[in-house]
Amino acid sequence: MGRGSMSKYSHRFWTNSLIFVFLTTFLLLGGCSGGGVYDEESSPRLVGVEFSSFNEGSNETQYIVMTGAFDREIKADGFEPKIRIANETVKSKDITVTAEGSDLIITVSVDRIKDGDITVRFGDTDNGGLPAITDASGKYAAKAQTIETLAPSGLTLETVDARPGSVTVEVTHVFDIRCIAWIRFEDSGETVGGSLLSGADERDGAVALHGHEFLTDDRYDVAANLAEALVSHFGGRYEFTADGTTVTATSKSSADAELSISVYSYVNRGEQE
Repeated sequence: MGRGSMSKYSHRFWTNSLIFVFLTTFLLLGGCSGGGVYDEESSPRLVGVEFSSFNEGSNETQYIVMTGAFDREIKADGFEPKIRIANETVKSKDITVTAEGSDLIITVSVDRIKDGDITVRFGDTDNGGLPAITDASGKYAAKAQTIETLAPSGLTLETVDARPGSVTVEVTHVFDIRCIAWIRFEDSGETVGGSLLSGADERDGAVALHGHEFLTDDRYDVAANLAEALVSHFGGRYEFTADGTTVTATSKSSADAELSISVYSYVNRGEQE
């Protein structure tokens, strides 16, 4: 694929409505040996979470990483999370868990991300289980949490020019893994609805951009693919052009429109009572 050229964009492939559900479902059983009990003041609390991805140069070396930050130092001795992707259990050999100070780091080896949710369970609750994460002393068990997010594709966009009627974004990082990045296009603060005739997948109003060729596509290729996807889905009232590593959107109907193009994602976190 030549730089600056428009590569063929496939709208129908695998839909990546990937959701991480991070369930620290601890049974608070004070009599169980080797585990702690929950205490409102003394137990570790999850105060932040980040998702990222990387590869080591092949389809066989793609990884998703979840880093959970707790409010104090933790231990994860004997921690064996149960992880399911698209209703299939991830093999333990594909999961690595480490506790570094107050951070819990889960690294999962993945292939092509297809339909379905990812569920991570902490503790063998089906068999009575033990608290899987404790404070450094091992006395106090962590608070249960549920976290949902979209797959971290690695793709990043930066707005480099915004003026009435147009916006220009630059591709600052390409896909790290073979998955979907969800692109949200907004006009004056409102998500623009796309054409159903384009056949592209949507999630919460964001259009799918596929990272099929994540190992070879550079920023020029991704910019061309992005422009093509936007033209196909939103091209009726807007014009989209790729120039090198940038993509510019221009409104055809309003010279005062405030436009934006961004990678859509979210992290939902809630405590389980």
